[in-house]
Amino acid sequence: MRPVIFINRTYWPNEQATAQLLTDLAAGLAASGRQVSVLTSVVPGRPAREEHRGVSIFRVGSSLRSRRRGLLNQARTFLTFALAARRWVTAHLRPGAQVVILSDPPLIGASLLTLLQQQSAVCHHWIHDIYPEIAMDRLRLPGLKWLQPWRDRAWLHADTCVTVSESMATVIRSRGVPANRVRVLSNWAPQQVEPPDPRAVAAWRQDNGLSGGFIVGYSGNLGRVHTFETLVAAADLLRNDARFRFVFIGDGAQRSAVERDLARRKLKTVRFLPSQPREVLPVALSAIDLHLVCQRPGCEAWVFPSKLYGIAAVGRPVLSIGSPDAEFGRLVVQNRFGWHHATTDVEGVAATLRDFAGSSSRREEAATAAREFHRTAGGFERALADWSALLGARDSRPPTGPV
Repeated sequence: MRPVIFINRTYWPNEQATAQLLTDLAAGLAASGRQVSVLTSVVPGRPAREEHRGVSIFRVGSSLRSRRRGLLNQARTFLTFALAARRWVTAHLRPGAQVVILSDPPLIGASLLTLLQQQSAVCHHWIHDIYPEIAMDRLRLPGLKWLQPWRDRAWLHADTCVTVSESMATVIRSRGVPANRVRVLSNWAPQQVEPPDPRAVAAWRQDNGLSGGFIVGYSGNLGRVHTFETLVAAADLLRNDARFRFVFIGDGAQRSAVERDLARRKLKTVRFLPSQPREVLPVALSAIDLHLVCQRPGCEAWVFPSKLYGIAAVGRPVLSIGSPDAEFGRLVVQNRFGWHHATTDVEGVAATLRDFAGSSSRREEAATAAREFHRTAGGFERALADWSALLGARDSRPPTGPV
């Protein structure tokens, strides 16, 4: 079997979404007998070279932790890692390896294309976010359009472009990538995310001031592709309903805007909590009675909310908000573990919250459906089998990308 090298800015012990997914997958492949390496960023206190769960980890560039925030500093961090990754690939990549490149930092696959071709690497792009389109839209930087042909060339020369939703696959195919080299392999609930002891859930609620009431919550990155205005407006309509509590777990570019909106409305039923460690994540997810999953209309073509799988793993229902035809909304509704509303439907969201909070039978039906969705579509074993088959099919033959 060819050795496999993953390249991503985040990995264990970091707890970003792609770090957790990649940690699971790399360790699962190593346990099956593959030689697996991960090229990732420096982590303070961790060595530059170490083994973890059978995976060889190489840390290069700068640390993810920085005292300075903002787009300029983020761009500098991306560039530092990309340059360090190029140096590592130049020095260490051996001919014939399978290289899986994630989309953090954006466009790193394009920067490595020539080096990978020189070593006859079998290259897979594992695409979780589509750039520069996200930045062009959300940061209002249309000038980044010149990066699209550079990015497209990397996709076109890849053996496989793997993405996590049909909507994103449509974008990739529209850029000229042949359909037979585009694969949709959905993500999964991080390992060990499963229903916890109810006593632990009750204790977590009490420790975080959330005892009693019906909790509507959002857990994860409050990023630019998400929309929170609809939920905040619905919470305003429900301000006199003593049943409801709202919680945001995490941080991100939109947190300050959400806090300003809440302050303007003088809403006192909303709390913010920091991101929870992985070992606490199942408890925190289970403490929320109804989870918000949301995206700004149009952004579903560039990113997919894989948090759905972790929510389903602990048997919790979903309130999704986005475009009427958003793929993640259809997934929730078709599998009967939640409800989908357009971003303009504030009164509909408030009505759904009232109805759901008042019906224990509906809550149990949705919880059962969520667990069934996890069993059939959201488990790690299914994902590991899919990835093993993809990599195995490439072990005995050369890359198929155009020359």
